[in-house]
Amino acid sequence: MRKVTYHATVGDEVIRSAVYYEQQCEGLGSRFLDDYDRALTDITCRPSAWPPLDGPYRRHQLRHFPYGVIYRVLPDQIRILALMHLHQHPDYWKGRR
Repeated sequence: MRKVTYHATVGDEVIRSAVYYEQQCEGLGSRFLDDYDRALTDITCRPSAWPPLDGPYRRHQLRHFPYGVIYRVLPDQIRILALMHLHQHPDYWKGRR
């Protein structure tokens, strides 16, 4: 299994989103984090299962929230570039290449 690495801003995106959902409804932030973790497990187990989004980059959509995990499969690692909200500035991550 490939090593997973993260762009420096991904952690902040995940936390900010989870806090937002928790403020909307108690427990919803935890459900968001569970959905995100499930997506990461899917990506690490089957990194090529999702079609290319833009060149070598792929997007795995979360099951229950309007977010996609943007990642790139490299020979020795899977690089997570962004947790993208699907309805707000969907191309913002492209500067992270």
